Formats: sequence, structure tokens, C-alpha cells
Amino acid sequence: MREGLRETWASLRKAESMLVHAGIRLRPKDAPSLREGLESIESSLRPLFSRAAYGFDPRRIRATDYAARYPFSSVSTIEKQLELLVDAGVLTGPDGDAYALTDEAEAGLRLHTDRVGEAIDRLDLGEIDETQVQRLLAYDHRILGGICDSVERAPSPIFEHRLKGVHPDYDPPKRWHHWQLAWTMVAAHEDAEEQIRRERGIPPLVWFARHELWFSSRLPHRSRMRACGGLRAVAERYAPLEHPEAECRAAIETMRAQGWLDGDGDGDEARLSGAELTRADRDESEIEAIFLSRWPDLTDPELHELRGIADAINRRCEELMRHADDR
Repeated sequence: MREGLRETWASLRKAESMLVHAGIRLRPKDAPSLREGLESIESSLRPLFSRAAYGFDPRRIRATDYAARYPFSSVSTIEKQLELLVDAGVLTGPDGDAYALTDEAEAGLRLHTDRVGEAIDRLDLGEIDETQVQRLLAYDHRILGGICDSVERAPSPIFEHRLKGVHPDYDPPKRWHHWQLAWTMVAAHEDAEEQIRRERGIPPLVWFARHELWFSSRLPHRSRMRACGGLRAVAERYAPLEHPEAECRAAIETMRAQGWLDGDGDGDEARLSGAELTRADRDESEIEAIFLSRWPDLTDPELHELRGIADAINRRCEELMRHADDR
């Protein structure tokens, strides 16, 4: 892997998170919750609803496709939630094994996305001028073009599904589009994750738990689960579990039995052991190598420029949020 490529991707991905977090936190009135315009959807159904629409063809949402992206869930459990979304009036179907987003529900999702985007675009980014923002977006599109070209050599199902999901109109280009474009890159990254998971023979929920605990140690800005006690809440933000307590307990017990955890495996404080962090580092490096091999051939000056813009956005967003904390 070329020197600096992994660090550039890390900064680019962090910039997506920082823009969204800063926009929602500093301009909450501009960033409505997903409830607005979609009041008929129960809170427990919203994660699957939004991920199905953004990650798959909104006119052909299938439980089997969703389970392939989130394999710690089951087709039957996903199917039950899709049926409830039909009852809520936001999906139609099934037509065979496929459901479709209603026009009204898609309009509600687009409203939410646009409003969060407006909050991002209203952030004061200081010395980061519009020219730099446009350069960032141009790099985003170039990277996605390279990933698209790579699909001809090797299938990338999660990424290919995401290309068909709900996207904004990228013309004219706006600052907040980096959020959506980076999300699309992440889908290709998830294809690499699933490849390594299968090669290692790690069960899906065990892999998910280890992956999240690795974040808490190595990439805390992306941490969603600081210890084992948070597994159920984080997992069900992505896909429903058929027997949540039992499945999460079994995943944690599997990690403990293999010596992957320090501390009480059933307690909130259990974390990855040093040895398992090292093994997870190795796996994450292989994932990054697979994903980054699909990027276009950026020159060293281009990588330097791209990382510089992303780093500047991250510093500015962190500064804005620190100032908000001091108020």
C-alpha cells in the first residue's frame, strides 16, 4: 500500500463524520429528526427503513439483499420489519419478494437529507474556501469512478446496491455532498470487510462486536460501542436481531471463550485484549489494502492536497464543537 494512502482515506472519512456531527450539533433547528414527515414509522423501524432506502434500490427492497449486507440479522426478521413498514404506509408490496418505497416516504427521506445538508452548508468553515470544497468533491467523484471501474474486475455487491439507493442531485455540487459521496465509498469498504470476515471464518455478530470494539480503541471519533454492554443497541441501529439478548450474549461468550476480551465478558467494561487488538489491526490493514486498491492512481501531490483539505475540515469542525462546549 502506498505511503500516505491509508491516512488520506482515514481523514477523508473522518471529514464526512465531522461535517454531519458539527452540522447537527451546531444548527439543530436546521437538521430535523427522521420523524418529520414520517411520523407513522415507529422508532424501532427507522434504522431499517432509512438504510434500506439509502443502501438499496428504493423500488426493489429485498430482505435477502439487506441480510447480505448485515448478515448478523436473518431474512425472516428483516421480512417482519418490512411488513410492518407496509402497515405504516411507507412501503408497498411485496411484489414477489421485493418491496418499494412510496413516493411520499421517499420525499420525506429527501427532505431530511436536504435539511441536514443545509445545516452542514451553513457551518462557518473559516479559511476553508469554496475552491477547496469543490476540489474535495472532485476528488470524491474521481475515487468513486475508480471504484466503479473496479466492479468490472470483481463484483462488489454492497457498493453496487448503494449506487442504486437514494442519492441527492449532485449538480450543482454542494459542500454537504461529501457526506453522501463518502457514504458510497464506505459501501465498497464494507465489501472488503465482508471478504475478510468470511476468510477468517468469524460469525457475523462476533465480527461486528470485535469491529466496534476495535473502533473504540483505535478510532474513538467513530466509536459507537465502548464496551460489550452496548452491542445490542449498536447492532440494532443497522439490522434487527431475532433474539437480541440471547444472540448478543452468545457473541460475547464466543469472544470470551477465545480469549479475545479483557474483563468480565458480560459486563459493560469488557474490551478487546491486547493480543486481539493486534489481530484486529492485521485484519483492518488487509481490509484497507483491498479497498484502497480500487482507488484511481492519484499522484503524491494530489494525495497531499486531498488529505490537506480533509484535515483542515476536521480541525475546523473540532474547533467549532469545542467552542460550542465552552458556551
